[in-house]
Amino acid sequence: WKGYNYSKRIMKNFTRSFLIMIFRFLFRVLSRITVIGWENLARQGGYIVAANHLSTIEVPLIYLLIDRDDLSGLVAKKHQKNAFFRFLVNSFNGIWLNREEADAHALRAARDHLRFGGVLGLSPEGTRSPTGALISAKTGVAFLADQANVPIVPAGVAGTYHAMGKILTLRRPKITVKFGKPFSLPP
Repeated sequence: WKGYNYSKRIMKNFTRSFLIMIFRFLFRVLSRITVIGWENLARQGGYIVAANHLSTIEVPLIYLLIDRDDLSGLVAKKHQKNAFFRFLVNSFNGIWLNREEADAHALRAARDHLRFGGVLGLSPEGTRSPTGALISAKTGVAFLADQANVPIVPAGVAGTYHAMGKILTLRRPKITVKFGKPFSLPP
């Protein structure tokens, strides 16, 4: 069985690397991306990347910009119904979250991932903004940062709200990502 698990892990790593290569190519060709604050992303150790969420583009973009194999994220279980999203989330070690209740299993998995030195990406709002503006944040980021004793790296993404419409009409949207300085919350 150990050989089977090893082969499965190699295949998953190959799939992940192949998908990253494809998504990086697509982002380079279809958009103009500016990144500010690279120096705020630690190369090791656990932390939370808390990013705004205006469209479906932010998730793969943030994932591609943080060049770490131990990056995961919380993803709403409702997306499991879509075979393509399910494949992507599972390929990138996403943690499925039931947003309809306090999902103790998902929160424990996220906390443990952070405690073992991994990076966790999530949206403080808990969902995409329907208006293109920030909406009220939930307490999940603060809870996980406190439970895992890790810093938070704020990430602001601009230019994605209408980006898909521009891409579909062969216009390259200008997208800016700014990673802020990491900070820790008081106990």
